[in-house]
Amino acid sequence: MKKTIFIIAIFALLSLVSCGDNLTEKPIEYEQTVWINPDVECCGVKNPINNLEWLKELYKVYKDSYFSTATGLKEPEFIFLFQNDITQENFVVIDLKGEYSSWITIYDCSGNKIDGGVYDGGVYSYHQNKNSEHIILNNINATPPAPCSICEDFFKTHTLIDTVAYFIVEPKK
Repeated sequence: MKKTIFIIAIFALLSLVSCGDNLTEKPIEYEQTVWINPDVECCGVKNPINNLEWLKELYKVYKDSYFSTATGLKEPEFIFLFQNDITQENFVVIDLKGEYSSWITIYDCSGNKIDGGVYDGGVYSYHQNKNSEHIILNNINATPPAPCSICEDFFKTHTLIDTVAYFIVEPKK
């Protein structure tokens, strides 16, 4: 009987200690960074995030959705200003990661979406790489995202002029 009580007491103590550890673990805290370039001139307007109406609205929606679930790391997202090498026409490019690869959306100065989708930087054909983590998406039957059909030509004929804004979520140090 004493052995049974002793064993029960040991198990009770171990369960309390292990539960206590779980209760004292500190959750990871994340830092949210938004940077807006007030000096950039885009589509004939200085500080386009605040002065170009369609971009102002797009930025608000984009920012709200980006930070709405900041419970984990996210890829940084950038809003860039590009210029056509021949016509000098401006374009706004939203870019996941800021590396001109991954998810790209291209807008003209009127706010019309020119194209958008997955772009791989010209390294390989996105739809041919069936082992890509982007295609599998934790579901072997997932449909691959649409590719950005004009990105290859766009990045060959347009020059990055400036960064309009960016969003970053990272662990606090």
